[in-house]
Amino acid sequence: MNELILTQDLVFVDQNEIYTDSLIVARVFEKSHARVLKDIRNLIDDLDGITSEVQLDLANYIDFQGKERPKYNLCRDALTLLVMAYRTKKAMEIKLAYIKAFNDMANQLGYFAKYQDLMLFKDKAEKNASQCGYGLNEWKHLKPKIEEEQKFLESKIQPDWIDQLDKKKIH
Repeated sequence: MNELILTQDLVFVDQNEIYTDSLIVARVFEKSHARVLKDIRNLIDDLDGITSEVQLDLANYIDFQGKERPKYNLCRDALTLLVMAYRTKKAMEIKLAYIKAFNDMANQLGYFAKYQDLMLFKDKAEKNASQCGYGLNEWKHLKPKIEEEQKFLESKIQPDWIDQLDKKKIH
């Protein structure tokens, strides 16, 4: 594979779920979007009547001409089913990159949840410390541990997620 494929170029988070979409699949597998849409519709037909947790959500995007066009958002399992038939060496490399991207994003979400919990705990501990002398003494011991964990988690998650928390005033 000549081009480096980055996690953030392959997957995205929507309502705490990890997805890719048909536009991204078309780009990285070097297929026309129309062909990928056809492959997805065939997959939907193949899944008809089968109970499944596979998410293939029809969505829209605005193309370069300003027209609304269809696309599909795909969960990890939907992507896996879709690209199983793509059999070239490059396709295998891309499939492995997608696996890594989904796993990396899942790790990011896990770290982010821990970070949110830590920031809530930190906020409560700070408030407690300001309310009484005992809390202040306890805070002296907790603060370095919390700040160390905070720095670690901040190194593991995407900076724009931290910015979202700042906007919600969790700190």
